Amino acid sequence: GVITIYDNIDAEMVAHVRDRLAVARAHKAKELEIDIQTNGGNVVAGLDIYDMIRTAPVERRRGLVLGYAHSMGVIILQACDVREATCNARFLLHEVLIDERISLSILRNQRKLKKAIEAGGELQRDLEMILIKRTKRNAAEVRRVCAKDTEMTAQEALDFGLIDAIRS
Repeated sequence: GVITIYDNIDAEMVAHVRDRLAVARAHKAKELEIDIQTNGGNVVAGLDIYDMIRTAPVERRRGLVLGYAHSMGVIILQACDVREATCNARFLLHEVLIDERISLSILRNQRKLKKAIEAGGELQRDLEMILIKRTKRNAAEVRRVCAKDTEMTAQEALDFGLIDAIRS
């Protein structure tokens, strides 16, 4: 039951995780190890992966950050029961980025622009709720960290509550 989250978080990665979960299910795996090394990617794809891992019919989900977990990689890690990182791992938290879905016609139309801002705000709140629940930090603290595009070492991630242990 090892699933590797690597490269960009997108529809292909969702399919990869779904396939690996099917294999784990067929082999009646009791535990999953989720190895993560990603710069992040699409928020919706990342939330799909988060939900698939969180609801997988196994006894335990162990996440391990190998090198770096940026953006949605950090969120996916939160689906695991046990969250670890190597001693030199790096983390990045930031606000939702809305780029390829914003066209010039949306920017010119106040109604469409308002709708796009609301959709981005809803996604940001979803991510913040995951972080609040798993880190036990308050909403203001999580918002502040995300707004600053905060990079963390493994020790800082441990102190903040993003991981449970540093694997040496």
